[in-house]
Amino acid sequence: MSWERTVFGTVMNNCVLLEELLIKKSQQKRRTSPSNFKVRFFVLTRSKLAYYEDRHGKKRTLKGSVELSRIKCVEIVKSDIIIPCQYKYPFQIIHDNYILYVFAPNRESRQRWVLTLKEETRNNNSLVSKCHPDFWIDGKWRCCAQTEKMAAGCVEYDPTKNGMGFAKTILTLKIFISSKSNGWNLSCTECQKILGYISIKRHVAGFLGYSGLSFTLYG
Repeated sequence: MSWERTVFGTVMNNCVLLEELLIKKSQQKRRTSPSNFKVRFFVLTRSKLAYYEDRHGKKRTLKGSVELSRIKCVEIVKSDIIIPCQYKYPFQIIHDNYILYVFAPNRESRQRWVLTLKEETRNNNSLVSKCHPDFWIDGKWRCCAQTEKMAAGCVEYDPTKNGMGFAKTILTLKIFISSKSNGWNLSCTECQKILGYISIKRHVAGFLGYSGLSFTLYG
């Protein structure tokens, strides 16, 4: 039924894929906007990336969001400059005519965000063919010295690189053989964030020599 599809679509769009405290650099949407770094609580769903002010003991306040459909590029930033904030692993999100620089606490966190964002945006119609691997600072790109902020990039952008699917790149599955049920139990903590609770049971005849093997995935 149509209403069921609508409800299901809404639930999936609001499903939280990732959430974490990260640091963002101001996007300086106005010429007079200051350049600063602020800790924000980022939440990624299938429809948007939102960030909140997170103060202990207080309700989170939404400070901004980006519709995933408007994202043109998501990529790691490689630079030799000194990162002027606590988190040292930057990545960039190009959307509309803005550049959002986000800083993760470690390499694994950055990889997780970049891979997930790429997976969710790789079919966008507005993706760029090239991107800038370094920062936009002091009125120019450090990688190619172009002075136009939204100038075409200087390296090829591959929206599918390292983003060929959650099963291969993001999810870590632990496999246990249950002697009692003679089945496989797959448990994955990341599945809870990405897909919510899933329970699938299948009987696979002849799989690994077992007849009627019980297969259960808990996400």
